[in-house]
Amino acid sequence: SAFLHSSINSASAVRRDILLLHSSTQATEPKSQPRSGIAQELLNLALKSPLWTYVMVPQARASIVKTAESNGIQWMNAKSWLNEQLSTKDYSDVVYP
Repeated sequence: SAFLHSSINSASAVRRDILLLHSSTQATEPKSQPRSGIAQELLNLALKSPLWTYVMVPQARASIVKTAESNGIQWMNAKSWLNEQLSTKDYSDVVYP
């Protein structure tokens, strides 16, 4: 009974955290012009390199998780819950464009 209550509260917290993440990531129109210059060119080169994919992306993900969890969002619990939901559903009838 206590475990069930704990699981329900945990699932509710995960859903709440997911909704908070979704509401905080809504797209907005850019307010400034695109950047240019040598620094921007160097950044563009770095973003196109394999260094970006294999080093910077994992570090950025780890930083996002750390920031979310320090702000009270149970990131890893939310990720586990989402993976669980996806693995228990049958999406064979979904047509991808």
